[in-house]
Amino acid sequence: MTDTKKVKDWWLGKNPTETIQAEWVKTVLTKPTSWGVQMVFWQDLLDHAETVGDGCDYLGLYRQDETPKQAAAMLREHCLTTAR
Repeated sequence: MTDTKKVKDWWLGKNPTETIQAEWVKTVLTKPTSWGVQMVFWQDLLDHAETVGDGCDYLGLYRQDETPKQAAAMLREHCLTTAR
């Protein structure tokens, strides 16, 4: 999320910034392949503010207004790279 103090922290600790989330996406898409994982599913493509009431509402790859976050760019870059 752009403002990590906007809502209460999620269950895993402090809310991540959009930059941290983008790094997570990069790690989640690349690291598991070394374990033999062939496919990764990302639960939330779109933020859904006020559904859970904490930082989990902002783990989508796109903001609620459908503008892409850095994380969406990481996913796109990964898909373009691995599709070749």
